[in-house]
Amino acid sequence: MTTSTRLKYPTSYRFQVVCLMPDGKESDHWTDLKETAHGVARSMRERNPGASRVVVYDHSPTSTEF
Repeated sequence: MTTSTRLKYPTSYRFQVVCLMPDGKESDHWTDLKETAHGVARSMRERNPGASRVVVYDHSPTSTEF
């Protein structure tokens, strides 16, 4: 299952939130705001406490895990 948002005006920086479940299913969400990405990640973690990983990827080489 994939959920994505569309932007009216593309930006050079995008943030991807990925939720990986133990059964291998993955869902992701794209946004152009860091605060929104972190909010979505927290929400995904709350809704899926058994998720293997909930991670925010951005333009930097590091990721933020929730």
